[in-house]
Amino acid sequence: MRRVMLCLALFAVCLGFLGGNQARAQSKEAKWDSFRENLLSNLASSNHGVRESALLLLNQYSRELGLKGDEVGDPIWETFRRNLEENLASSNYGVRQSAMQLIIQYGDRLKLDRNAVFCLMRTYRNEKDMRYRRMALAALHKTQDEWAMGLLRTSLRFEKDPALKHIIRAIVLDYDSKQIGS
Repeated sequence: MRRVMLCLALFAVCLGFLGGNQARAQSKEAKWDSFRENLLSNLASSNHGVRESALLLLNQYSRELGLKGDEVGDPIWETFRRNLEENLASSNYGVRQSAMQLIIQYGDRLKLDRNAVFCLMRTYRNEKDMRYRRMALAALHKTQDEWAMGLLRTSLRFEKDPALKHIIRAIVLDYDSKQIGS
């Protein structure tokens, strides 16, 4: 409940509804601009709860904020990427899982660094939970990282689980078909 209240309060502050008459007089575009600036500062916050709430808001309002896949250099996406990379290295299982889910959803808008891809590969190779391993594979697929695809090709020969082997084969074939097409 506390997290929900924090998220709602953060949303209200970002939209400027708590600012009195001056905030109400702003145009709709100015409110979204203000929301965008506040969201960016909250994504860079040192408080994990504030960052997590900002990520949830970014997830929910990315279309209204005008964020498209071709805006990879946008400061919000750069901050979002850095937070995801940090969360992938977390010791908290839920934080890593949330980061992988967001990579699956927004991976085409992000260019993750090698350490983040390495964390995803380590999750795929070392986790005992098959659902978690499949999620790591889906996130690796979204990264379209050449190094990861090479390791997946190699691991295909040694993977014992037939379902994971099938997923890896599909990921590698999709990657190869995109490379041939470009």
